[in-house]
Amino acid sequence: MAASTKAKSKLAAIVDDLVSLDVVTFSGNLIVDLTAITVKGKGTINFQDVMKNIKGVVDKDESSFTAIAATHIALDKDTVQFVKKGLTEDEERLYRLHLEAVSAAVSARSAMIASLMQIAGLKG
Repeated sequence: MAASTKAKSKLAAIVDDLVSLDVVTFSGNLIVDLTAITVKGKGTINFQDVMKNIKGVVDKDESSFTAIAATHIALDKDTVQFVKKGLTEDEERLYRLHLEAVSAAVSARSAMIASLMQIAGLKG
C-alpha cells in the first residue's frame, strides 16, 4: 500500500472515530488469558492489548456478558441510548457509572476537537 493511501486510510479512520462517540457498559464474568496480554520479560499487562485479545475468547471459555447500557452520540448530537430492562440494584450503580463515563467521554472529545481546531488555526 502506497504511503499516501495508507495515510489517507488512517486519516479516514480518525475522522470516523471523531464523528461519533460510543460508550457501552457490560456486567458479567470475563476470563482472560494473562499470557496473551502480559509484556514478556516485564510481567506487566499491556492494556492496549486487553480488548484486542479478549475478542474471540468469550466463546471458548466461561466468560459471559450482559449489556447494562449503551450510548451512541453522533457529531450532530443525535443520541441513541439503550438501558437494560429491569435493572437490579447493582446494575443501577453500573448505569450511573455509565452516565458518568458518557459525560467524561463527551467532555474529553470536546476538548480534543477544540485543541485540534486551535492547532489547525480554525479557532482563535
